[in-house]
Amino acid sequence: MKTSDCILHGYIKKLGGPFVSAWQTRYAKLFPNRLELHPESGQSKPELIFMDQIEEVSQDLITVKGEQCVQLKLTRDTRIVLTNPDEIGLKEWSLSLRSAHKCSQELLGSMARKAGKIYGTTDREKNSILGTRTANGN
Repeated sequence: MKTSDCILHGYIKKLGGPFVSAWQTRYAKLFPNRLELHPESGQSKPELIFMDQIEEVSQDLITVKGEQCVQLKLTRDTRIVLTNPDEIGLKEWSLSLRSAHKCSQELLGSMARKAGKIYGTTDREKNSILGTRTANGN
């Protein structure tokens, strides 16, 4: 994707470090399909979080270590906690992350439906698979 696809960018803080106990400043860039978290040094590669890895973006701000935060729940029970000292900036990140995630989910859903039509899977098969997965707790 081109850099013009960037939805939002700026400094945010991510909870990380040993025991996930320290706030680390990152230069974040939000794109329609991913969030890039660039270390301040600029020496190492950015951490990439793709929208299809995100299960949920917290609807409301949560409080962590005395800070208002946005929480990203990823697959495999991983969580990423982000904050911004500027309340307006934090709300903008929260709204933009939720919006990008929702658009990505809708796009993936429509692609899955198209693939289903092309390859002949039926809704009945899909529902039985989902029912089985729920019964197993997965």
